[in-house]
Amino acid sequence: LPLLGPDSATNVKLVRTAIQRFLQEWVVQTELQSLRKILLGLSFDSDYMVDLHCDCEGILHLYCEESCWAQLEPLAQCLQAQTVLLAKNSGGGPLDECLSGVWWKLAEALAKKGLAHPLPQGCNSTTVELRGEADVTHDFAQQDANALIQFMNHLGVLDASASAPATAHPPLSPLPSLACKATPLAGSETLYAPCPGAVVFAVNTGQTLRAGDVVAEIIDPINQQSYPVCTQVTGVFYARIRDRYVTTGCEIGKVAGSVAFKTGLLLGA
Repeated sequence: LPLLGPDSATNVKLVRTAIQRFLQEWVVQTELQSLRKILLGLSFDSDYMVDLHCDCEGILHLYCEESCWAQLEPLAQCLQAQTVLLAKNSGGGPLDECLSGVWWKLAEALAKKGLAHPLPQGCNSTTVELRGEADVTHDFAQQDANALIQFMNHLGVLDASASAPATAHPPLSPLPSLACKATPLAGSETLYAPCPGAVVFAVNTGQTLRAGDVVAEIIDPINQQSYPVCTQVTGVFYARIRDRYVTTGCEIGKVAGSVAFKTGLLLGA
């Protein structure tokens, strides 16, 4: 903290140097820690980091810390994300928040100490779920690639002169409007199976549900009973499991509600 000063760009460099030193000195104990060290070493000094995934089954959605949303909203526009889940700190230390969290936490620590050292959000990171594991098509691949290129064009990080004469640069096309409103991750409801059995979904991902709607039925073949699973929130059904036979307590899907009701660990909760 004493090294930081009045220049924000210099402060960003100092923090990145400190992070690099920490990673270099980190003695890993497991294969998992080794992988995390490699990933963090590749990305800690990035202005933006997009961690691409896909869910079991789902619509295109992304997770983002609140401190990064203003900078990453254009990405959600380009991708036409159907659900955006925001949190200040979701808990559990996912890769994207390991990168973005250090900046807002340090800025808050500076403010609490009464130090007026400017420190911008040095890394804006997000996890993007590119629909589900079975959504592998050339059309989706081209659509998503075009969206990522559009976002990089928006940031001004692509050199258009590499593929076109300097005099032939077309103006950047306007970004599309957001396809959804951002909702709090703390308002996302995870649905669980009340018993073992076959899962029969009553709704598809992408549908907007109301509190009390039946999302799925669990059919217990032993006692020949059917048990409905209902959502307690109003929102978009954005992800569900791939398996169609579950044990008691298995997660079966998630609904993005607009009102926060959870605290603590938010991912998978």
